[in-house]
Amino acid sequence: MRATTLFCLSLLSVFGWLGQTQGAVLYLNDGDGYRIQMYDTATNTITTSITSSPAVRTFPIAVNTDVRTLGYAPGEVGSKYALDGSLLSSGYTHNLTESLSDGTTDGTYNYAVSWASGTVYRFTTDWETPTYLFSANLGGSTPGGITYDSSDNTFWFSEDRGGYVWNYSKDGMLLSSFNTGLSIDWNLALNPEDKTLWFGSAFGTSLYQFSKTGTMLGSYSPTGYDAASFYSGEFSVYQSPAVPEPSTLAIFGIGAGIAGLKARKKKRVV
Repeated sequence: MRATTLFCLSLLSVFGWLGQTQGAVLYLNDGDGYRIQMYDTATNTITTSITSSPAVRTFPIAVNTDVRTLGYAPGEVGSKYALDGSLLSSGYTHNLTESLSDGTTDGTYNYAVSWASGTVYRFTTDWETPTYLFSANLGGSTPGGITYDSSDNTFWFSEDRGGYVWNYSKDGMLLSSFNTGLSIDWNLALNPEDKTLWFGSAFGTSLYQFSKTGTMLGSYSPTGYDAASFYSGEFSVYQSPAVPEPSTLAIFGIGAGIAGLKARKKKRVV
């Protein structure tokens, strides 16, 4: 009886775990609204919203094992947060002479782009030592959003309140582009789990998911995502250690239960 009970509990535990769904988290930085929101892609909900500290514009954002923001304009200060939104420290001061609209990271360096000039800068992960990389100025249009693609070590850019998305090498060579037909906000982000591109509509209430070849995969309107301001945004580039597939865990649980029953039965026969 005890072995049967343990077997049933094992199955309930495994299949209960299988029912839990958690998607990748998109960190949305509402620079003018002085807040950071966390959007769960699996449930289409904004799960957390925190007030930026200090309450200044901080559009460039880099997300790895923590969240690091940089001031939008010269002299404005960004901060470091835990992935759950807890404030860890502040003091990332914007020391350039032009405004920066969005940021990203490859885990070794942070990067930011200027919506006014299209200039791309590289920083340390503490937003120090800015270094000019190249200008992503295509036909007079400039990017508002930037994100890093670890699959081929390139950057993706979104046109500032335009429809184009561009893919550039790290040395500034244009590789590809496509037209979304939308007016894009500054919050271009690449989900490292499925390699899809995400961004919002400028001054709108929708988030969009696209393939890297330009196919729209989804449109979402989570409660709390409003049109009051520009947003920047990023997913975490950190890849956690591999977790066994749910089907593998289920098989293991069933196998363990059957083994327990057989051992119990054998003991009784002896």
